[in-house]
Amino acid sequence: MINVFIDTSVFVAEGFVKGKCIATLFDAAQAEMIHILMPDITEHEIRCHLHEEVEKNNGGKYAEKLKSSYMYALDDLRTHIEALMAVDAVTLIERVEDELDHQLHRADIERLPLSDDIDLKDIVGDYKDLKPPFSTKKKYEFPDAIALRQLEAWCIDHNDKCILLAKDPDLKNYQSEYLEYKELTDFVSSLEEFEKMISQEKLKNVFELSKERIEKRIQDWVYEQYGDDMIYINHLLIEDINDSSINKIDIQWDEPFKWIGKEEGSLFYKTYANITASISVGHPDYDTGYYDSEDRQWYFIDPKVTDCLEGRVRIPVTIEYFYGAEEMEVESVNNDADLSHSETMESLVSVGRSEFGDDEDFEIDHETCPHCGSEVIVFEYSYPGDKDVKEEKEIICPKCQKVICTRNNAWYYRTELFEHDKE
Repeated sequence: MINVFIDTSVFVAEGFVKGKCIATLFDAAQAEMIHILMPDITEHEIRCHLHEEVEKNNGGKYAEKLKSSYMYALDDLRTHIEALMAVDAVTLIERVEDELDHQLHRADIERLPLSDDIDLKDIVGDYKDLKPPFSTKKKYEFPDAIALRQLEAWCIDHNDKCILLAKDPDLKNYQSEYLEYKELTDFVSSLEEFEKMISQEKLKNVFELSKERIEKRIQDWVYEQYGDDMIYINHLLIEDINDSSINKIDIQWDEPFKWIGKEEGSLFYKTYANITASISVGHPDYDTGYYDSEDRQWYFIDPKVTDCLEGRVRIPVTIEYFYGAEEMEVESVNNDADLSHSETMESLVSVGRSEFGDDEDFEIDHETCPHCGSEVIVFEYSYPGDKDVKEEKEIICPKCQKVICTRNNAWYYRTELFEHDKE
């Protein structure tokens, strides 16, 4: 049986008991596939974090917001909101701790009490020398340092080894012949008995059948991230904009799907979506005018110019596979988190400026020139009244002037080089 240590950072990241990975670890321990070791100082740290999380995010805090919202006006919801407000933090802590105790009990964990053999002087020496788990950024990792010594002592006594599962990089760097760090999702994926041994080819086939619905969910998330015009004002350093729109969203998926957990009737897989959102931002062109400081106003400004941007992000996506129904659904996008304002700003890349008329509609995509290797931005223009007027046209590389390919889906094409190919 494999000995496993689950660090406090994993419990916190997994919501203590509700996360798919940690629930699968408890299942594996109950099935006697793994043997979970828990130093008493780690258990104390887990419970302290649990108390802090519950006190910070208790039900009453969110119920107060619900009470001030329109939801409180609905009779069928009001009773639920009031019931939520009635659950105080102390009661909530007790209930969550009961669930934690239940999971630890069914996993049959082995608790490791602090023994007199632990050399505290040696730990203090590591602290002074900033040896893992101590570092310049994390100088006060005494609970982790003590837990690691307890685990080593247990392994020496039992002539065995132990896997370290942690979100803390300092534990990853800890050097020991008895302790081996592994990535949480990689280790969980190695428990093949729970995976039902479904091949990647099978998953890809089911994914293709569910792809339209899955990508619609991703696209909805993308629209939410780029829906604030202030992002474009700050990126382009302009005073205001006329309009903004997402013209096209391209999604490329990583392979393979990595299995991370299970529930009855379904399995959970993690992959990554590489997203490129083509965005048009219409705004006054202040470069064409000048500012009169006496009149305190701008003159000779073109009323509208269109900047073409791309939002490029790579996000984790958890997909739930219902193996009875042979279909997939998105369980979470970007771990159920939005991009921060700074992350959204950093994801934006300027790819050109349109100087064509306001009545034109266009989309943007890319080609790589097979002759000179340049990355080329292709603008496809379609006039509203001429969408059906199409003929085969050559796409010319603006660098070597050779034909990249031919297309016939638009009325007119133009090309530009990416910034790094313009030199």
